[in-house]
Amino acid sequence: MKKCRKKPRGITLIALVITIIVLLILAGISIQALTNTGIFAQAENAKKASEIASIKERISLDIYEKQLEPPLGSITEEQLEEILGKYGTVNKEEDGTTKGITTEEGYEILLKDIYEGGTTEEPLEITVENITSTTNSITIKIATSGNKGGTLEIYKKTEADGEYTLEKTATGEEAIGLEYTIENLEQDTKYIIKIVATKNGQTKEIPAEQTTLKVQNSVAPSEATTHTAKAITYSWDELSTIAQMISNNSSIGNDTLEVNVKLNGVDNTLGVGDTATVDSKTVRILGFNHDTLTTSTAYGSTTATGQAGISFEYVTFLTSAAMNSNSNTNSGGWGATPLRSTLNSTTYNSLSIKDKIKQVQKEFIQTYNNANSKTTSSDYLWLLSCGEIWNNGYNGGVKRGYAIATEGSQYKYYKTTLGSTAYNSGTNVTKKPNTSSPSYWWLRSPDYYNSDSFCSVSSAGNCSSSDASNSYWVAPGFSI
Repeated sequence: MKKCRKKPRGITLIALVITIIVLLILAGISIQALTNTGIFAQAENAKKASEIASIKERISLDIYEKQLEPPLGSITEEQLEEILGKYGTVNKEEDGTTKGITTEEGYEILLKDIYEGGTTEEPLEITVENITSTTNSITIKIATSGNKGGTLEIYKKTEADGEYTLEKTATGEEAIGLEYTIENLEQDTKYIIKIVATKNGQTKEIPAEQTTLKVQNSVAPSEATTHTAKAITYSWDELSTIAQMISNNSSIGNDTLEVNVKLNGVDNTLGVGDTATVDSKTVRILGFNHDTLTTSTAYGSTTATGQAGISFEYVTFLTSAAMNSNSNTNSGGWGATPLRSTLNSTTYNSLSIKDKIKQVQKEFIQTYNNANSKTTSSDYLWLLSCGEIWNNGYNGGVKRGYAIATEGSQYKYYKTTLGSTAYNSGTNVTKKPNTSSPSYWWLRSPDYYNSDSFCSVSSAGNCSSSDASNSYWVAPGFSI
């Protein structure tokens, strides 16, 4: 007969739930007990105290290391502030002395709890780290030590000045170091700069010197194939400087239409036909490097071309006169005329720009019907020849105008504006003083078939000739 065995019984669901509830009650009682005793707060305070102590210790070590540097045992306010700044935001007392720091974690740490020693005053030092110049400015970079909370001043003067002029006063961060530009200076001038640092009654001063750059002026032939005539904005002093530069540039010739100019740092152009004013009279550019200087050192030294840089002609008539009021003759040509003598003495001396005008060599025919009688005169003021205006003349164009020989060569102005216009054809190009009321004006060429006549330009603008004793208008040329 078989025996019946009892099956083992497991924990019931109700018993499990009761067990969990009892455990939660016990856990709550334990947490409450811990909270009420302040264990978490104590742990947090302990952590904060530990971190603050660590920061204080590191600051103390940094201060100690700094005091080991010469001069032994000393530390300046600036050095102390620099150390504290590594660990937080530096706080100041009302008198400006260092109070302590606030760390990133928000901890307030007082300096007196770390360091009770005093600070030494750092000696003032000024260093010019860099100094450069342009044609009208000087830039100086300055660094100081021991000047935090002080002032920094910059003064300037030239060697000719008696007193310094204050240019800049810097405070705050700028007093520690700054880069400053002194402007509106004269080019190619030596300036003495004085830098002064002042703090707590202590003053340090050092000088510096710098010369502004000289403006590099230049001229060059333009690649332009056309030029629109305009009013010249340069003064006659500036034009004289430009003319010398042109004379020194062999790439500019009498066939150059326009030149590029850099003067005092400004770019511009000059071209044939451009106009200026001399004593209320209008003149225009005929050409560049066209006329040979009488004296090779007319600009002070020999130039590369030996030519006068710029040649002009009067558009407004300067005066009226006869070529030869003494007798009706062209004997001796231009060189023997009383008009030439007057122009190069009384008239020349009356001009406000006479010191800018250069004497140049001008060809002229002495005997009206002899092509081999050409010679040269040295003139400040001269009349144009037929050949300097037209590139054609009587006898199938072999000659120029009504002259038996070519005196000089055609100026670029007339080469550009007249083109192939015949000497005996009327044209507005040669009418003076304007096209609405033109008048006759003299040329220096003698008429090839009359011993008593010189060539002229008629009111119609064509080549003509007239008795030497007639009074016509005078529109001379000159070179600078």
